Amino acid sequence: MEQIIVNLLNNAREAMDAGGDITVRLARDSRHFVIEIRDNGHGVPPEEQLDIFEPFYRGKQKKARKGGLGIGLPFSHLVACSLGGELTLKDSGPAGSTFALLIPVT
Repeated sequence: MEQIIVNLLNNAREAMDAGGDITVRLARDSRHFVIEIRDNGHGVPPEEQLDIFEPFYRGKQKKARKGGLGIGLPFSHLVACSLGGELTLKDSGPAGSTFALLIPVT
């Protein structure tokens, strides 16, 4: 879980210009622990949202701004699934993105 959170925080930081905000929300429902990470960066364009969990996929803005291999989100998604949970892009737009990590309560 630590690696998932580090990947999400790094992505959030890279998505923002200087002075941006990252919010981490922790919650629990009857079935899951929920960790949400929200940034106020540029967001993921709608046409790229279905591809961000694909290995080696790098969006146009990511290619222009920062290097990387495109394996952070796919790896994080795989680890979440291996824990019986899920990692999703909860919402994204010009005002930022929110990723949600759900891990089952055991």
